[in-house]
Amino acid sequence: MRRYLLIFCLLTITGIALAQEVPPFIYYNNLSKQTEFPKNLQSARSVVVLNVAEDRTEFARQIHEKLRIMSLDAILYIDYTDLSAGIDATGPIFDYLNKREVKYVITFSNNSDGQYEMNITGMGNFLKAGQQKSASFTSINIDDLLKYVANELIKAELTKTNFLIVETPEFLTDAKVINGRKFEVHARDIATLKLAVPKFQKVSQEVIDTSTDKDAIIKHNQQVDRWNAELANIMKGFPYEYELVDTSDDKELYRLGFQYALFNLNTKGITIKRMLDMPADESETDFISHVKNKSLKRIGVEEVVTKYYIKQLYTNDIYTGDHWDADTTWQESLENYFFNYKVFVKI
Repeated sequence: MRRYLLIFCLLTITGIALAQEVPPFIYYNNLSKQTEFPKNLQSARSVVVLNVAEDRTEFARQIHEKLRIMSLDAILYIDYTDLSAGIDATGPIFDYLNKREVKYVITFSNNSDGQYEMNITGMGNFLKAGQQKSASFTSINIDDLLKYVANELIKAELTKTNFLIVETPEFLTDAKVINGRKFEVHARDIATLKLAVPKFQKVSQEVIDTSTDKDAIIKHNQQVDRWNAELANIMKGFPYEYELVDTSDDKELYRLGFQYALFNLNTKGITIKRMLDMPADESETDFISHVKNKSLKRIGVEEVVTKYYIKQLYTNDIYTGDHWDADTTWQESLENYFFNYKVFVKI
């Protein structure tokens, strides 16, 4: 297996997970299912997004040769959790895919009936909110699913020019989000400067109106109200001046007079460490997190966690804190970050 190391240098970072406008599940729910393939599918590059129950590296190895025989040029495999890590991470990923001229997104997931579901849609469709078209196929068995798709592709008689396709799957292992310097300390300057804290953002009414799963989005928006109430309550423990804001756009926050903003990443712990260029031993099975009240908490490296950091908006420098303080909920992670900050500055 070839490991594909992506080190992204982004000129402009546009937001964070706290303020993402459209939650990732909507991309799947809003795909209008059909069986017609995009006409250039076998003549263009694709990225494969995996959201299946089994080990995703092994799953990619299992399906790649079959996709290759179908003339589907899957240049990169991405774990679905990395696409919801935060815009600081996903922005560089999609920039890279655009530079590689990727035209299609192939997703593999498990539906509510326990079946494998394969969706094929244009890159532009995948990024848009609202109802989008996709070729969609399901089966209880992945081999049967791929055989069926292969036969349907033969019947479709698409133009085929994908002949030089890599023999083994390539994986996204790192999408580093640092475009400035990284300091494994806390930002002392925020004692005298107001900190921007982006709120969770609701999905717009326009998206709801065009969605195929309105109930799921309405429930999400109700959850956003609860999260913002919790966020406001936790921020009361922050010792310095701050403001809850409705945007996470770096340029807009800087234009509004902010020098620093609170950011987070939410994905597997090992992935976050790579994204933030923090030391991580490949042999480790758990990370030790410094949580509030000076306690230590052992969390598996593959578990999904949230990690907060502060970003200097003009220089893009980031401050991760002097301890690994990620936790399994954003609430606990934020409380950990502030507790360790207070210890660091001795207040």
